[in-house]
Amino acid sequence: MLFTAVSASVLLFFLFAWLARTLVLIGYGFARTPTAATTKPAPYTPTPKAPEPIDPEPKAVDPGQTPGYEREIILPNREVILPRYGKESRIAENSHLPPNWYIVKESTSSGAAFHLHDSGRGHIAASIPESGSRAVGVQITASPSGLWLAQVADSTLRLHSSRNPDDPILKWEPYAGAGRTRNLTRCAILSDERLLTVSDDGSFDLWAIPGGDYIRRVVALPANRDRAAVGSDVCHERSLLAVRDGSKLGVYSLEDDASGTLAEFATAGLSDSRIRFTPDGKRIAAISRVVSTPAMIDDRVEIFDIAAAKRTASCTIPSGRRDTDEWAWSVGSEEMLVHRRDLGAVSVYRLSDGKLQSAIELGEARNNALLDGPAQRLHILASPPLPARLYGFDLPLRTPANLQKNPVWEYKAGVLELKKAAR
Repeated sequence: MLFTAVSASVLLFFLFAWLARTLVLIGYGFARTPTAATTKPAPYTPTPKAPEPIDPEPKAVDPGQTPGYEREIILPNREVILPRYGKESRIAENSHLPPNWYIVKESTSSGAAFHLHDSGRGHIAASIPESGSRAVGVQITASPSGLWLAQVADSTLRLHSSRNPDDPILKWEPYAGAGRTRNLTRCAILSDERLLTVSDDGSFDLWAIPGGDYIRRVVALPANRDRAAVGSDVCHERSLLAVRDGSKLGVYSLEDDASGTLAEFATAGLSDSRIRFTPDGKRIAAISRVVSTPAMIDDRVEIFDIAAAKRTASCTIPSGRRDTDEWAWSVGSEEMLVHRRDLGAVSVYRLSDGKLQSAIELGEARNNALLDGPAQRLHILASPPLPARLYGFDLPLRTPANLQKNPVWEYKAGVLELKKAAR
């Protein structure tokens, strides 16, 4: 028994010794744990570098404020995507087209078509195919409501309804007949009931539509005159017609029961045909070429008040022998907008002294821009690139006071950019 007790004591002793040693080793191990300074470094991960600052998106110039950008641009007031148009689409040149409408001519391998657009909303109101054998001589116009479209080609007038434009409602030659000596050259749709036609011998006639019934002759110019020097303009708002024959300028009413001349003026030019009503129809401008120096031919602008029957102002605008494609009055009728395609620019002149106020360089868009005077807009059709886009800018451009005087804007890819900013 004693041996058994001694053996048990010895075993307990060794057990307690082993436990004590184990606890000592564990404590020593914790004491030897490496500190943060001796810990093996984690793999290197570079800190992301802050991105380089970029220029903010360009914004339209806000008059009265100082933009914080080096690049000054004006965004279009309206932008319309025209996916159906190809690269041969062009804004059609028009005469007597009412305000708020413009026409795009689309040329394809199968032919050409005219598309009437609402300048306020940009949508297509109607489309008609091009007719006639002389593409250059085709003239297209529309009624103020957009109900009617008329196409003149080969002395034939085709009247289409925008509600069903595929086939003309009326197709006739107003001046046809035995021994005909007159040919139809152009027309103007005055309203949904009235149409004005112009013949190559200087006759202006009023007709009822859609039937084509003759109403009366508004004016007939003397025979044997140079018709290249005959010009006309229509004021839809007041139903007025202005006809310029050389130096003689007459204003006539287009009402059914009217007759005679409302006003008559003598202009400075003898062989010029350019005239333009103000948007309200109260005044009219006659533009004539004058020789300033042997090397310089300028435009002389004379302004006539119709009610007072007298000339109220005149000025000279330099042209440098450039042909003027379009003239229009600006808002307030104190400035005149001039579009010269060969120069590729739209210029704004002050009529009190003929000084240049601002200009838009059209560049590649020079042959695909339309100056809508009555609606005070500049339309630019960009095609290519495709899809085609039509941009509209309200005129005249409002230039912030902190920029240079007489600014020159440049059309670039759908915006107008200031060529040189003066702070």
